[in-house]
Amino acid sequence: VGKLSDVIKAVTDAKLENAKLNAFCTVVDATKCKMYLKNFGEFFNDQVENAGCIVLSHTQTATEEKVELALKLLKEKNKTATFVTSDWKDINGKAILSAMEQSDSIQAELERLKDEYTHTECNDPNCSCHHEHEHEHHHGECCHHEHEHEHHHGECCHHEHEHEHHHGECCHHEHEHEHHHHHADDVFTSWGIETTRKYTKEELVAALKELEKEEVYGTILRAKGIVAGNGCWLHFDYVPGEADVREGAAGVIGRLCVIGCQLNEKEIQTLFNV
Repeated sequence: VGKLSDVIKAVTDAKLENAKLNAFCTVVDATKCKMYLKNFGEFFNDQVENAGCIVLSHTQTATEEKVELALKLLKEKNKTATFVTSDWKDINGKAILSAMEQSDSIQAELERLKDEYTHTECNDPNCSCHHEHEHEHHHGECCHHEHEHEHHHGECCHHEHEHEHHHGECCHHEHEHEHHHHHADDVFTSWGIETTRKYTKEELVAALKELEKEEVYGTILRAKGIVAGNGCWLHFDYVPGEADVREGAAGVIGRLCVIGCQLNEKEIQTLFNV
């Protein structure tokens, strides 16, 4: 028996051909987590600190408060691990493997949500989240690159890497995005949190309705989540003016994700009581 860090180092130093370390996972009893952290010291802490994924066991018999405390204590030791807190009978091996390989994580979910939104064309010309470098179009005239192009009958002369446009359409530089598409990395902010808290459908519906208050929460463009309910799991999707809350498959852990502009993260966290 060795510390997880020693095992990782030994395998890495061996420089094995045709083999690689895929995932580092440790299992922690949610009902005894506090005691283990206190009494088993370096050996136990090393497992927690070096794990890429931490799976909590006995969550089906532990109280919600006990699981929440275990998650809090473990995250103090390891902020980057993915966590599995669901009752094992509610999820399958594929879900746990995805968590172990960190393809199912809060960071991955936020990236997917951002990507999902940025591939949806915004039709609101007054949206505050349009990139500051987008160019204004007027009656078929060309948006101007820093190098002026000659115009003929309302058409653009074309950069050597650009595609030809007809009927007064604008020629775009190869690095520009189509007009009214968002530049996610420059414009959006995101907020996400993992939680073991249980919600009712009514709570989620009320919270999503509250997100309409831009002066309180900032400009919310998209929200998505999966959380534990009473005897079920609840999935939700939100865009301004429209919210959908429904029952669905269990997740490895409850997650809340929000993207928008100038988010008031403290108020959002208070709204969802996490």
